[in-house]
Amino acid sequence: MTSYIRMSALFATAAALSGCGGGSGGVASLTSTPPPVAQSSQPAGPTASSSSYTVTTIPSPATRPGTYQAIAVLTDTASTSYRLAAPGEVQITTYQAGPATGDVSYTIQLTAPALPGGPTSSTATFTPQSRDFSPVGLGQIPLKFGDDLTATDSSGRIKLNSSRRRDYTNPVSEAFSSTRRIQNYLGTYDVGLSYVSLGEWTYQLAATDSSGNVYEKSSVLFVHGDRTPAAQIPVTGTASYRAASLGGVDLTLSADFAQRAMSAQLSQEYALSGGSVGGFSVTTGLDIHGTGPILQSGTFTIPLSGWFIADQNTRTSPATGLLDGAFFGPNAMQVGGVFALGTNPGEASISDAFVGLKN
Repeated sequence: MTSYIRMSALFATAAALSGCGGGSGGVASLTSTPPPVAQSSQPAGPTASSSSYTVTTIPSPATRPGTYQAIAVLTDTASTSYRLAAPGEVQITTYQAGPATGDVSYTIQLTAPALPGGPTSSTATFTPQSRDFSPVGLGQIPLKFGDDLTATDSSGRIKLNSSRRRDYTNPVSEAFSSTRRIQNYLGTYDVGLSYVSLGEWTYQLAATDSSGNVYEKSSVLFVHGDRTPAAQIPVTGTASYRAASLGGVDLTLSADFAQRAMSAQLSQEYALSGGSVGGFSVTTGLDIHGTGPILQSGTFTIPLSGWFIADQNTRTSPATGLLDGAFFGPNAMQVGGVFALGTNPGEASISDAFVGLKN
């Protein structure tokens, strides 16, 4: 829930900036480049005389049909290892699966399986879900992934705003035998920002062999979208970006375009919640930073180092890792990327995907 709120806060900033001619750092309208989005063809729900509603599509690579080369990190629990995906290794295709019903689908395609014997592609479809807006007289209205609903009263005042910016799926496929169980999830998909979206695909294998139980899990965390053309990446000046991840980590990225360098700060407060009955929930504390070069292509890979706190005794542990990202949208107005961290080089105790907006 925390990460959902933080991601929504980024959207609120994007919406505010889209209504003005600029912003700090010369930010122009965030939705000027994507094509106009038509009102969604949702079935008419019951309305009261004092209320009306509109359903529009949130402009995002997750809601616009297209094929994108993703930035991704692949992790494997069996070896607790990770690696950054090579260019072209992970591809995301989004499309309307059912124009009449409003179904939205996306497919992830890998050039090789993340786990030995695992799949190289998977497709998930998000169908409209009804929500009860009876307090404002709207009844049940089906919203699909990427929909934004606004309800107004007879004076035009906004009474309600609700959206489906993030979606989760059940297993796309499952296979069982007496010794093996395989689950294939397209677990999370988030519309992100107007030029960059993010998500996660998970493949799980539970097996029993002569030595006992074996459990392996492979995750592909990714971002995809409209990359900033090389000619539009500034060559002078600086810019800072406020970002949030799927897991709720706050990131600040600072670009020095004249020096062709990008710095990153990852921060998260340690928190312990819950009790003895329901168990404890731990939020890992992070204080991570690093600097790396901005390449001509608009991508950047940053070596990370710092500390994290992951247990209730608040012991700190050194952490190292990598962040891989790129600029998205006109004039490098947005960023997106992935990162992985561990106590040992090449180890993935934490992996995540993020998107961010120029301040």
